[in-house]
Amino acid sequence: MDFVVGGLAACSAGLFTNPFDLIKTRQQLHGELSVRKSGPNLYKNVWSSARTIIKTEGILALQKGLSAALSFQFVMNSTRLGLFETLSIHGLTRNKDGQLVPIRLIFCGGLCGVAGASAAAPFYLVKTQIQAMSKGEAAVGFQHNHRGTFQALGNIFQDGGLRGLWRGTSGLVCRIAMGSAVQLSTFTECKDFCQRYEIFRKNDFLTTVGASVVSGFFLVVFMTPFDVISTRLFNQGVDERGRGLLYRNIFDCFVKTFRVEGFWGLYKGFMPMFYRAAPHTILNLTFWEQFKKWKRIYIDEFATKDINSTVISDLTFTLASMILSRDLRFRSSTVKEKEENVWGKIFRKVIQCKLTVSIMLPAVIGQGLNIREVVLHKLSGFLEDNLLV
Repeated sequence: MDFVVGGLAACSAGLFTNPFDLIKTRQQLHGELSVRKSGPNLYKNVWSSARTIIKTEGILALQKGLSAALSFQFVMNSTRLGLFETLSIHGLTRNKDGQLVPIRLIFCGGLCGVAGASAAAPFYLVKTQIQAMSKGEAAVGFQHNHRGTFQALGNIFQDGGLRGLWRGTSGLVCRIAMGSAVQLSTFTECKDFCQRYEIFRKNDFLTTVGASVVSGFFLVVFMTPFDVISTRLFNQGVDERGRGLLYRNIFDCFVKTFRVEGFWGLYKGFMPMFYRAAPHTILNLTFWEQFKKWKRIYIDEFATKDINSTVISDLTFTLASMILSRDLRFRSSTVKEKEENVWGKIFRKVIQCKLTVSIMLPAVIGQGLNIREVVLHKLSGFLEDNLLV
């Protein structure tokens, strides 16, 4: 369940931040391995980029590649956040005194990032190629002809097999490993700091938002160069043997980009990435915390807590009383027949009683009631009284 919670949180955040991801991709591919600008820079900043996309492709184009992006976010973050939560629950991020250990946080975050990136690489490949698609002066990088996510996956598999779907994964693994190590470690450390010193007066929402802002800043600073490299590796064209037309591997891409475009070439798309990463980190980790809270309330506690509500207890008592008092009133010719009828009816009505209570009381699940314990506890007294022959 922790894995599903992580995936849903990332998808919820991705709905709001996909336009910035699109702009980031266009800026990172603009002027690829080019020293001089051959014309006006249509992707000079976030606002000119958005204006160019809307003018040439329409306003809906700002959500281009959304299905592939959400698929990537769900698979990657369900693995990444779910695995990190599992490691945290087992105490692998803390020492014997229960205190967080930075080196453990970084290691666990990076390990979870590698696992998530490896699983979701095909969707990131398709997302990058679809978001790079444009026309006329707005076109950047290599142009692919994809009509949709699944059609793109099919074409890539047909041309390159499974290996083609995971082409360029080395850049993505480094990107996610760096991002996860920075994001999860700084978020957890900042959140723990805020809670320890009660900076936001025990306000869970403000604590999560504050920790997310700090985490998002460090995320962008450390991850942008790897993000540029992964974008270019995924979008480049390939020859008939499946080899990249521009770069052989992640190191070749780093060297060529730095030599031709300089240091700032590795930080292309920094601002849209920050505009994306800051709210995405806030929304992602805030949704994650909220979903975990709901999971604890509606699933974990409901499965383990005993009865704690007098009103619901009395309702169940009355329901059980009506069922048993009505159905135990019958006559039998022999004691044996009577015992068999009593047990048969009791078994049947216990099931009915439990189902009835389950249907009637969905609104009180948040109170952590255990319906099985409620029913069996209230029926036990009736069984002892009414089975006396």
